[in-house]
Amino acid sequence: MGFGGGRGAHSIQVLAPAVARGGGAAERAAAERELPELRPRGVGAQLDTAFDALRSRAATCLLLAVPLWLPVHAFERWLVSTGAVELSRGADFGFLFAQGAVASAVRALTIALVTLVVYGYLQGRRPGALTAFGACLSRAPALCVLTLLTGLGMFAATVCGALCLFVPAVLLGWLWGAAPAALVLEGVGPFEALRRSARLARSGFPRWVGITLVGKALTLPFVGAIQVLALPAEREALRRALDLPEPLFTGLDLAVSSLLSGGAAALAAVVLTVYYIDQRMRVEGFDLDMRLERLRARGAPARTP
Repeated sequence: MGFGGGRGAHSIQVLAPAVARGGGAAERAAAERELPELRPRGVGAQLDTAFDALRSRAATCLLLAVPLWLPVHAFERWLVSTGAVELSRGADFGFLFAQGAVASAVRALTIALVTLVVYGYLQGRRPGALTAFGACLSRAPALCVLTLLTGLGMFAATVCGALCLFVPAVLLGWLWGAAPAALVLEGVGPFEALRRSARLARSGFPRWVGITLVGKALTLPFVGAIQVLALPAEREALRRALDLPEPLFTGLDLAVSSLLSGGAAALAAVVLTVYYIDQRMRVEGFDLDMRLERLRARGAPARTP
């Protein structure tokens, strides 16, 4: 799939057959009734669905997300420990810029992985970790381009909008919010993903504001803890308070930081995916496509695990 290519008719990637449940048609129909109801939802109901998805697939989401962040935090700690950057005497802007770029790329890949898992949850599917990871790697170039485009756009909108209460940045965040999910699930290129997101976002600005604010509030403690752990002085004070040797504390620090980063990115991705699906239901009647997909899966013979 190239940067500008698509899979046609805004279809959804299906990475795995429905989970085999055994039994006959009646049992499979009962299992289908346990799946999330397919209907447009308000902010509260969207968040409920997102939390249900996260609870059901928490282990898978963290298994995919946390290892991505481990090398990022390990490299950051190594740069600080070797004196390549010195954050204690003020911000090293080159380091912070590079750190932000790498974090954005890893966050985009995390969102892509979790998006596939969440859609699978909504349809009663469990794509394997390796399958999801392989699908995301095939989209990695397009994800990097999308991350670059949105990053530059948001930076320009923030700078230009500083005199008007950052309204341009808010509008871009609204119009482009569903672009990562569209790129991953529909297989379109980055430019088409941005156009798709803008078309889907034309209705429901209050819903986007509500779900974005709640998502930011939920991830704020994660982000705050990560930032504190990244500061050398605070890390050293915490190590002394815990009375741990440096190697043990470093390992614990990396594990906790990666868990927090992966958890925050996974939570944001779950909320984003539910929002994207909801917008497609409202604008395109996508719930009918999802019902047909469920019916096809239910009519297929159950696989032997």
